[in-house]
Amino acid sequence: MAKPTFLPDKPDFTPANIPPEYLQAIGHLVVAFSFLEMNLQTAIHGLARMVDSEYGAALTTHMTGPTRLSALESVAELTLNDLPKIIEVEDLIRAVRKSSAQRADYVHAFWSRDRETNEVYTSRYESRTGLTVKMSRPSITAITREAEAATNLGVKLWSFVNDAGLLPPKTPIRPRGHKIKRKRKKFRKSAK
Repeated sequence: MAKPTFLPDKPDFTPANIPPEYLQAIGHLVVAFSFLEMNLQTAIHGLARMVDSEYGAALTTHMTGPTRLSALESVAELTLNDLPKIIEVEDLIRAVRKSSAQRADYVHAFWSRDRETNEVYTSRYESRTGLTVKMSRPSITAITREAEAATNLGVKLWSFVNDAGLLPPKTPIRPRGHKIKRKRKKFRKSAK
């Protein structure tokens, strides 16, 4: 993201006033990253040799992104015996970290447009050891490029697990209606 040389005098932070082509590009990025995260979880499930993806989802759904990447690296080291394959997973993890940082720059920024010029810009505040503000004028091309990179990474993760013969099996139908939380609560009351 390029550094702007200006601060707009009349910023408009109203989401509906951001030009639709930007909103479409941001939506593309969000959906592409969702695809990447789905395949990241599939890779963990496969390399951990989970019974199926439903069991894997029970473990990985609420993991943070960094925890998922750490889990992927750990299960790759445990499962794979081929050093070049482990290095390939490490390279994929590095690429996911980079993609995640790029995504965060767009998704967690404050979006605005200049009321006079209609130019779109973002500001992103960070406060770790001091407050910093990152200002940029994102381009639709750059956002779309990040969306495509996230999609490609998702495909690479899936392909890696598929090529290794470690895709988790298809999840069977598991009737659970009789043991959902509401039913358990009712059972507890009736057992007293």
